[in-house]
Amino acid sequence: MGVVIFFTISAWFFLDKEQTIKSNLKRIWILECEVLFWSLALMAFFLVFDRADFGMKTIVRSVAPTIMGMWRYVIAYATFLALLPFLSKGLRALGERTHYALTITVLTIGVFMFNVFSTSSQRFSTV
Repeated sequence: MGVVIFFTISAWFFLDKEQTIKSNLKRIWILECEVLFWSLALMAFFLVFDRADFGMKTIVRSVAPTIMGMWRYVIAYATFLALLPFLSKGLRALGERTHYALTITVLTIGVFMFNVFSTSSQRFSTV
């Protein structure tokens, strides 16, 4: 649910300036570099302090975290950024009032689906 809200808000604020494929590929590259840094830092930490769950699969996933699907949110956000230049043209064509209505509709449907299809343990989990 948080991802839907974040993407909806991001789309709203990203529309303030022109979205180009080049600028969004640059954003994806910066995101990938940041994720790679933290992935390698975490790998080094676990290599030193917790070797029990450390194997070749972990090394490969840590060296290529986005491609290997280490963190689903990063993949979703990179995909969102790649599609944003095309989405922004469509959202601009809608106009501000219709975009607002779409945002409220998406959030309402998201909250409804989250409450209907998730178990109580998923709704209140802190993990």
